[in-house]
Amino acid sequence: MNRLSTLLAAVILGVLCSPLIAQESAKPTPKPKTKTTAKAKKKINWDRVAASVDTHDPEYVEAATAAIRETMERNFQASSAEGLKALMATMTSDCPDRENFQNECKKMFEETDVYIRLVDCRWITSWHDSRGLWAAVEIKQWTVPKDDKVEYSEYRHRSGLLPEYELCEYQLFARVEKGQWKAHVINGPVYEAQWPEEQKPER
Repeated sequence: MNRLSTLLAAVILGVLCSPLIAQESAKPTPKPKTKTTAKAKKKINWDRVAASVDTHDPEYVEAATAAIRETMERNFQASSAEGLKALMATMTSDCPDRENFQNECKKMFEETDVYIRLVDCRWITSWHDSRGLWAAVEIKQWTVPKDDKVEYSEYRHRSGLLPEYELCEYQLFARVEKGQWKAHVINGPVYEAQWPEEQKPER
């Protein structure tokens, strides 16, 4: 009986001292693929967007809004840095009053320094015509001149170069040209806008 007890104790001790003998190694279970991970965001070739594209499709709206926002950020950065060539590169080649706009830019750059920032870019609509793919967005712009004695003018105000209001908003038409969204024209008046309290910057 003693031999049997000793043998049984040895077997039990051997089992207990062998690590993970009775367990399989834990393997992480793969997470189910979501729509986001299943397919990468497709990059849109704007020159090839068909006239039949669903311009209400959320994926299209998100991508086009982001592309126009990026264009306007470059536009405002170039204007703040007084880089006329970079500024005009963000605009369509046939934008209205292009030559006069360039001259007004040069004149303003010589007279004063102006800081411009894009506060918001909101989607309105999109369409196709013989000149290509268009969109209308609402732009909210913050403009701060370096000095208070700067010369405002009707042209500077309605072109967004130096609006009368520090925070303004307007509707912008943009168009795809050579595969990129570019600013074409401010469509309508430039209105005064209000800061949400939590966003208002300190001057």
